[in-house]
Amino acid sequence: MRVVAEAALELAARVEKETSAFVPPVLFSQTPVMAFTGFNVPNLHLIEDSFPQRIPTQFEQRDAVRSLAQMGATVARIYTLSIQSNVTWLTHIAEERNISASTNSVWLGGFDPQSPGSPKTAPTSPNWILIPGTDAPRLYANTALFFALDSAIAEAARHGVKLIVPFIDHWHWWGGLNAFSRMHNQSAAAFYTDANVVSNFKAVVQFVATRNNSVSGIRYSNDPAIYAWETGNELSNAHAFSSPAVSNRFYSNIASYRVPAEWTIGLATLLKSPSVNVTQPVIDGSYNIYGWDEAVLSHPLIDGFTGHYYQTGAPGNWDAIGVCASFWVLSCLILFCIWKRPAWFFIRVPETRKGLFSFIYSPEFDPGFDRDRSINSRFVDHDKPTVLATVVVASLILAIISFLVAFILLLLQALPLPEQDYAKRFEQDYDTVTRYNKTFYVGEFGLATTSDYERLLSAVQNRNSQNPTKKGSGALIWSLRFHSRDGGFYVHNESDYYKSYHWPGGFGLKQGKKNQTGFGADESATMALMTRFSAMSARAAGGVSANPYFEAAPSPPPVMLDAVVNVDAITQVGLTWRGSAGARNYTIQRAKVDERGRIGDFEILAQEVTDAFESGSVLYEDLDVVAGGSYAYRVYGVSDFGRSETSNSTIVSVK
Repeated sequence: MRVVAEAALELAARVEKETSAFVPPVLFSQTPVMAFTGFNVPNLHLIEDSFPQRIPTQFEQRDAVRSLAQMGATVARIYTLSIQSNVTWLTHIAEERNISASTNSVWLGGFDPQSPGSPKTAPTSPNWILIPGTDAPRLYANTALFFALDSAIAEAARHGVKLIVPFIDHWHWWGGLNAFSRMHNQSAAAFYTDANVVSNFKAVVQFVATRNNSVSGIRYSNDPAIYAWETGNELSNAHAFSSPAVSNRFYSNIASYRVPAEWTIGLATLLKSPSVNVTQPVIDGSYNIYGWDEAVLSHPLIDGFTGHYYQTGAPGNWDAIGVCASFWVLSCLILFCIWKRPAWFFIRVPETRKGLFSFIYSPEFDPGFDRDRSINSRFVDHDKPTVLATVVVASLILAIISFLVAFILLLLQALPLPEQDYAKRFEQDYDTVTRYNKTFYVGEFGLATTSDYERLLSAVQNRNSQNPTKKGSGALIWSLRFHSRDGGFYVHNESDYYKSYHWPGGFGLKQGKKNQTGFGADESATMALMTRFSAMSARAAGGVSANPYFEAAPSPPPVMLDAVVNVDAITQVGLTWRGSAGARNYTIQRAKVDERGRIGDFEILAQEVTDAFESGSVLYEDLDVVAGGSYAYRVYGVSDFGRSETSNSTIVSVK
C-alpha cells in the first residue's frame, strides 16, 4: 500500500519560490579566463541514469548547482546535445523525415507542471521547431529539451556557477557526429568534409549560440553563466571505432586522427562572426591525445584548448590486432602439430587420398609406433621420408614467419604509451598551449587513484601560481550526480570500482540492515579532495566571500515522499524523501496520530540515516509499528555546517 505524502506539493511549491540574486561580480565578469576546480555534471540538462532517459526537474538542477556552490566549485561542464538519427523525442536535434516518428506526448518525468519542483511555464509535450539555414534534410529542435537547457543555465547563474557547453559528441552515447552524418546519408568520415553536413552543423551551432534563454531572457552568446563553448567532446578523425575504450589509443600516424584544422577554424569563425558574436571563449574540443595542428594553435579566433586524462591502454586497433592474432594462432597450431602429432588431427579421407596432416608425421621417425594399433596408419605416407622431412622443415619456417609477421605488426602499432601520470600529461599540454598565449584546462579526468588526482590538481594550482598572467587553467573530474526527485541519488557505473560521485560524500551508514551505499569505494576520499581544491580555487578567484551557499547548512528542506507500508511477513513502514543539498545524514522524527487525525509530539526515531542510495530506494524502514496504527513522519538534513529546515509531515496508516 502506498500513501501520498501530505503537504508535499505545498512544501515543494514553497521551495521552488526560493530565488537568489547571487551574482558575484568577480566570477561573472567578462574576464575570459580564471582558475577553477569542479565537476562534470552530464545529467544537468538530460538524465541518462534512468530508463528511459528523462528530463531533470528544477529541483534536480537546483540540487546539482547548489551542491557545486556549497563546495566552492565555480565552473562545471555539462555534456553535449543529444543528436539521434533514430528519433526518440529525448533528442535535441532531429531530421524532418523522422519528426512524425516522435509521437509520444508523455512527459517521462520531466518538467511536468503537475510534478513538484517544475516551473509552470514549461512545455508539456515535444514541440519541434525548424532550425533556420538547414536543408537536405531540414533539421528541427526539441523545445522541451532546450527548455531544460535554459533552466540549467539559469539555475547555474543563480548560484554563481559557470557552465562549459560542448556542442557535439564524437561518441555514440547520446548520438554524436556519426548520427548527425547518418541524417545526411553520409558516413561518419564525412562529418568534417561534406559541404552539406558542415553547413547544417554550422546552422545548428548558430541556432544554439543565438538562442534566447526562456527562463532568464539572456541570449546564450551574451550569457555570463556560460564559461566557454567547446566545439565538441573528444572529437577526432578516427571513425573506425565505436567506443572510447577502443579508440583511446596512440597510432602510428597520430596527426591523421586530428580534426581537420579548417573545420575547427570554420566553426570558431562562425561563433566570432557578427551574426553570432559570442562573448565567451571558443575552445577546441578535439581529443588532446592526438595533439593539435599549428594552424589551430596559432589561430586568433580560437581562445583555448582542453585535455581529457584517463589511463591509456595498450596501443593498437582491432584490424591489426585481429591479423596479429590470426598469424599467432596459425603458428602455434603448426608447432603443436609438429611437436605433439595428435592422432585426432588426422582427418579421415577416402583410401586414395592422404590425411590432411599425414606428411607432418611418419612412423619411421617414431620408435614407439605400433602399426596395428594406429587407426591412422593407412593414411600416413611412411614410404616417403624425404617428402616428410621437407614438409616438416617448411612447416617450421611457416611457423617462424607467422611469429615474425605477428611481432612486426604489433611493433608497427605499438608506439610508446603516453605518460600515464595525469600531472605530467597536463604540464606537457599546458606548456604547449600557453606558448601560443591560449588558455588550457582539464575538461575531464578520472578513473584513477586519489593520489593521481591530487598530483594533477596540485600541478594545476602550481601552473596558475607560476603564470599569473596566463590564468585560466582548471580541472573538472568525471562526474557528479545529484539527488533524484524520487529520493536517493542518481548513480552511474563506470566500472566495477569507479562510479559517479555525490555531494558531500562520506555519508553515514547507521541504517540497520542497509550497510552498502552502492557508491564507489573512493567516494569519500575523492569528494574530500575535490572539496579542498574547489575551495582553494574559489578563494584564489575571490568568489567565496560572495557565495552564500559556501559551507552553509543543507538546503532546501527535504520533502517526504510516498511511504511504503508492508503488513505481510513483517509489519513495517518504508520511508523515502527528496534530499537536501549538502546533507551528510538525516534525523527522522515520528509522532503518533490519533483516530481524529491529530498529530502528537514528535520524537526522534533515528539519527545519522543516509540517503546515499540509488534513485527510488527506500531509505529507512521503521519496524517498530503496530498494525492498525497511524504515524506521522518528518525529517531534516544534517551536515558539518548545521541542519536544514524540517520537511513536511507525512501521515501513514498501517493497514
